[in-house]
Amino acid sequence: YTGARRGELRCLTLGQLDLSGRMIRLSNADTKEGAAKRIPLRMEVIETLVEVLRYRKSISPTDRVFLKDGAPLVPHHFKRPWERARAASGFTNLRFHDLRHTWKTNAMSIDRGVRMAILGHSGGTHEGYGFLTDTRLLEAVDSIDFEREANSYGL
Repeated sequence: YTGARRGELRCLTLGQLDLSGRMIRLSNADTKEGAAKRIPLRMEVIETLVEVLRYRKSISPTDRVFLKDGAPLVPHHFKRPWERARAASGFTNLRFHDLRHTWKTNAMSIDRGVRMAILGHSGGTHEGYGFLTDTRLLEAVDSIDFEREANSYGL
């Protein structure tokens, strides 16, 4: 439900996560593009994050959101869970990055500039016409009907 890259999620910190504002805020150094971006969060994601944080050890040497055995995730921690998820879904050739493509397909119903701003791509109308408010980003992501759009990409 986010369109975020695997590395953005794996390295997500408590400081980047604004649950009450329903937003992930990434700095230039946190993105592949080298540009800050905001990722609006649907309520389904907030509910999941609340559960993740509930089970996260309160005293940890890291401020990362997602941990394995109390330590930050590293790329190979995704391998087995991802293989199990692919097998269960029947999409055995699915790459993690395909989830980002699926999000973009599902988000075709929202304004292109807003969509591109959320994904972190340059060249969207948001760059030339001013600042997109958090409210506008949240309204856009809340308007996506993932159930209806799921058939358009096959996931």
